[in-house]
Amino acid sequence: METAPQGFWIDRKNRQEYVRWLGKQLNYRKPEDWYDVKSEDFVRHGGMTMLMTWAGNSPTRAVIENLPTDEWQPWRFARVPRGYWKKLENRKAFTRSLGQSLKFKTDADWRKLTGDQVRAFGGGALLSVFYNNSLTKMLRDTLGIERTPEASRKPAKPRSEE
Repeated sequence: METAPQGFWIDRKNRQEYVRWLGKQLNYRKPEDWYDVKSEDFVRHGGMTMLMTWAGNSPTRAVIENLPTDEWQPWRFARVPRGYWKKLENRKAFTRSLGQSLKFKTDADWRKLTGDQVRAFGGGALLSVFYNNSLTKMLRDTLGIERTPEASRKPAKPRSEE
């Protein structure tokens, strides 16, 4: 397999062209197909240097940055880019998309949400690592919804001193 000439990957157009070419090699026909891409796909098709140097060894980042015309949902890839969940806007985008997928309209709908639904939609790492498997924390942080209706109506009782 040929290697790219020195400095080839510096030009963003070359990286974009490579990712489009890779999609053809992998027989990807629609944007959703990219959610299955793996590091090995880049390596097997001569893109290891591009992946490691320009995408931080993240296939997700390589796709999102080099095919920018598509509306990507990073949580649908095998892994989100490093640091992705640290941004509140990303956590909110995931939760909104999850609600749309589940056709949630009301707070009562959200209170029925299960961890399995979050994981099935690609939010397993978000729920376990960022929210310590607490749906209550996730909903409060991303939507301002309390998990139980009583929690949103009753003020917290002060702790008595012992």
